[in-house]
Amino acid sequence: MTLARNMQGNKMIACGPGVEQHCDKNLYVSGICYLFDTKLHNPQNITTGYQKCLKGKVDLVFLFDGSASMKTSEFMTIKQFMIDVMKELWNSSVHFAAVQFSEDAKLEFDFNDYTSNRNPEQLLANVVHAEQITNTFRAIKFVANEVFIPERGTRKEANKVIVIITDGDASDRDRGHIEAVKKKNILRLIIGIGNHLNSPDSQENLKRIASEPTSQFFKILASFDELKDSFNDLQSNIFAIEGTSDSRSFHLELSSSGFSADISQDHVILGAVGADNWAGGILEQQQDFAGERFITTPSVRKEMEGAYLGYTLSFLQHRQKAFYAVGAPRYQHMGRVLIFEVDAKTQNWTLKQEIKGQQTGSYFGGVLCAVDIDGDQETDLLLIGAPQYFTETRGGQVYAYGWEEDNLVLLGEFNGDLGHPLGRFGAAITDLADINGDGQTDVAIGAPLEDEERGAVYIYNNLEKTLLMEYSQRITGASISPGLRYFGQSIQGKTDLRGDGLISITVGALGKVMVLQSRPIVNVATQVTFEPKEIPVKDVECAGNSKSWQNINLKLRICFNNSFATESYKGHLSAKLLFRLEIDPDRVKYRGEFRNGKNIINGAEEISLKPVCVLEEINITNCIEDYLSAIKLLVNLSLEEDDLLKTGLPRPILNPLSNRTMVEIPFDKNCGTDDICVADLKITFHSSGSKELVVSPQYPLEMNLELVNQREDAYFTMLYVPLLPGLSFRKHSVLKYNALVILQCNSMLRRQDFQGLACNVSHPIYRNSTKALIQLQFGVLENMDWKENLEMVAYVTSENEDNETLQNNRAVHSIPVKYPINIIIKRLETSNQYIDFSSERQENKTVTHSYQVTNWALGKFPPPKVLVYVNVPTKVPSGLIWKIGKILTVDPDVNCQPEKNMTLRNYPTLIKHWPVDEYLIYKCDLGQINSSMIHITGMMSTQNKSEHSLQAKLSTALWVEFDTGRYKNVYSHEFVQVQVTEIEVIIMMNYLPIIIGSVIGGLFLLILCIVVLYKCGFFNRNYKQKIENQGENENAAQTADNPEDGAEKEGSNTEKESQNKLLTEPSNTENETQ
Repeated sequence: MTLARNMQGNKMIACGPGVEQHCDKNLYVSGICYLFDTKLHNPQNITTGYQKCLKGKVDLVFLFDGSASMKTSEFMTIKQFMIDVMKELWNSSVHFAAVQFSEDAKLEFDFNDYTSNRNPEQLLANVVHAEQITNTFRAIKFVANEVFIPERGTRKEANKVIVIITDGDASDRDRGHIEAVKKKNILRLIIGIGNHLNSPDSQENLKRIASEPTSQFFKILASFDELKDSFNDLQSNIFAIEGTSDSRSFHLELSSSGFSADISQDHVILGAVGADNWAGGILEQQQDFAGERFITTPSVRKEMEGAYLGYTLSFLQHRQKAFYAVGAPRYQHMGRVLIFEVDAKTQNWTLKQEIKGQQTGSYFGGVLCAVDIDGDQETDLLLIGAPQYFTETRGGQVYAYGWEEDNLVLLGEFNGDLGHPLGRFGAAITDLADINGDGQTDVAIGAPLEDEERGAVYIYNNLEKTLLMEYSQRITGASISPGLRYFGQSIQGKTDLRGDGLISITVGALGKVMVLQSRPIVNVATQVTFEPKEIPVKDVECAGNSKSWQNINLKLRICFNNSFATESYKGHLSAKLLFRLEIDPDRVKYRGEFRNGKNIINGAEEISLKPVCVLEEINITNCIEDYLSAIKLLVNLSLEEDDLLKTGLPRPILNPLSNRTMVEIPFDKNCGTDDICVADLKITFHSSGSKELVVSPQYPLEMNLELVNQREDAYFTMLYVPLLPGLSFRKHSVLKYNALVILQCNSMLRRQDFQGLACNVSHPIYRNSTKALIQLQFGVLENMDWKENLEMVAYVTSENEDNETLQNNRAVHSIPVKYPINIIIKRLETSNQYIDFSSERQENKTVTHSYQVTNWALGKFPPPKVLVYVNVPTKVPSGLIWKIGKILTVDPDVNCQPEKNMTLRNYPTLIKHWPVDEYLIYKCDLGQINSSMIHITGMMSTQNKSEHSLQAKLSTALWVEFDTGRYKNVYSHEFVQVQVTEIEVIIMMNYLPIIIGSVIGGLFLLILCIVVLYKCGFFNRNYKQKIENQGENENAAQTADNPEDGAEKEGSNTEKESQNKLLTEPSNTENETQ
């Protein structure tokens, strides 16, 4: 059943597309429609797509092969196939005859036999397999001349058909037989069977026999078993032949006209999905329904078969041009929508556009809905449903197309909720009269199989000339009635059934129709005022002395102005408004709180059509990090839901566009009189940074940048350093500043438009006239292919700098890249440190100074080439002779040459005071060495005998040069070593007289001393006698104390006295002798 109404709503058409009619064994299906006025009086009957039963007669001869190449079982299969065909078509206008051909053609039964007896088993009971050669062309001639004649029962008005069944090539030749058959309008349908027809040549020979087109009248079967399944193809060909007596045959027989309908422009347009073998089409009713015109694609296309064109219809109007969108949901199984333009003068239809489906089996185009959002009689959107579109989480999809010039382009897709892969979202789509109070059209989309086939309806509201992609309401069948099924399979919503100014929506379900009543929409305009108008930054920012920080209290006044959005509603407003205030709803850390100590507070007020106001306070805490972006206050509104109001009126609902209001409370700005801050940032590389890059992790690169803001406050200043290969960011610091600067770096940032280091500088505001010296430190990687120079780039950005001042926001600086080495020069122990000469004779002595040069590369890179300079004296003090010998190098052995172009400025600092004219410089090119020794030898001699001593020094020096542009000696700045040999000439003297005189003088002095001692009585003293007497007295005292030991001690004393005498006697003798 199809229902449609015109745009004015004063006419309606109802169609039944399933009117059946039997013709022979065929079933014809057409439609019938009734056109009603607003009062449903005197409906007009429209019979559409009706096809008369025109029976075309067919005389068909089975010309079947009986050659010896065919087995008996295969021959019997052919026989059974003929029996089956005749049985299926016994009650039709087809008459049969049969001829077996081999070497000769044999008539098995003719048309007269069939007319008198239609039992195929009896007609073919006496057929015997001939088993001879295959004279196909002779048999065709026999049928044309001997069978298709009146005497054999051929009907004059019947179409003549030969069905040739064979398993191989003809044994004879065509001698004009096929041309003769063509002239007699005898159709030839060839069925080739078996392996003998596998070759292309055999198939081409049979094609020459078949009628045109050969694709329809020629068929090859791989085996005789397939013959059993060929009846349907043969029956289709017979029916096609049977209907050729009328040009309209097999065109509208299955039209199902009225499957869709449109009467928007007072033109009745009906869809005929079954026309042309279900390719489909459109039937345009002529004036007064005197006739109808069939409309399809400009040319008959084979791919249109089974497309169901006309399944849906929708009238479109754009720029005063008339268009029709026609759905073909089974086109190539993908679905397609054809857009026709109708010429206003000629009424000719032109195909302008084809919109293709996107998924096989989605039934794209199965539902169409044209939407005029603003009611200007111009179509704004075409909604195309694909209810069988499938994903793992959703079932069904609706596509929204809008105009671009005179073509429709895709604007977006609508989808149902997740979790319903078989929900059939988009099975019904309709435009609704205004239900949200904005005076414009809304849309409802049905999903009858969601919620386990209970169904749901989605409501979408408009947005300017399109629709919001998110639904405003989802109405489930379960919420309407627990037992409801397929809720949403049809929808209509343009009528006010209660007469209260509210639109009713009629929704179809299984066996039921549900009427949903729309509700009055309430607009609530929220107005927020606050005092002070701006928050003083100096009171809340984290800068300066914390004693000056203080909280700020904001006084809020929030007023709600209420009205009905549904202007047609005739009731009054009485509801409870629930409000929720939230500070900084999008932030984790909010910057203020209400009196309850939180950033959220709830409230409720009874409202009517008069304004309602409430008062609140916000406490802004001190030390706020972000004082650039305003504090946001979110006001969320809702209406309290009661089952029914006390007045019994329908419950009002808050307009979704009114339920959320965001207010910003700004901070004051240091931006001058215009209140617009314009920054001017300047960045330069500071000279205190690294002068060179040393390729070693031990020597980080220090990038020092000076950042100055030359104008007003800069917002969200960012410092960027593009990626420097081989460097890794380590740390950052602010070395100098004239105002507090906070630097935060996010290591390496990787975005599509930038890769490198990104640092925010004093977010959110980098104050005017602020100057800071920023240091960024990078670690250096060794395993890199470094160039000779490192080019560093840095630039800064802010959100409020004019393009005219951006030229100084970028700085470039280049420094050399050097590899670290350690060159050590030391003197060897084999060097002569001292030599002396005698003044009595002339001597020659060799002087050697030995040096060792070590060249260490502190990394995985080759050492530099080394050039050694040796400074050798050419002059010595008077009395000495110095001859330079050789300058020898060991590992490598090179020839050192005197250097004549050396200037004083090239000398190392240590020897710059040496007289240039007294020394000779040798240059030794050692190349890339690790270690080498240099030996300086020469001959030093005295000129003649000298009467005076002489002391002198012989000094040599050695220093090295290398490529200081690519290498850096990290442990020393001077590459020089000096050796000194002390030289002394000694005067030789005769010391014998001095020795003799000294001995004599000493003896004389000794004698004098003895005489003086003698005269003084030194040798006559009684010191010894005194010691002996003292000993005797001590012994006597000890004897008196110990009488028992007296004898023993006495004996001991006697013994001691005897020993003393022995010791003193020789002494006395000696003295006496003297």
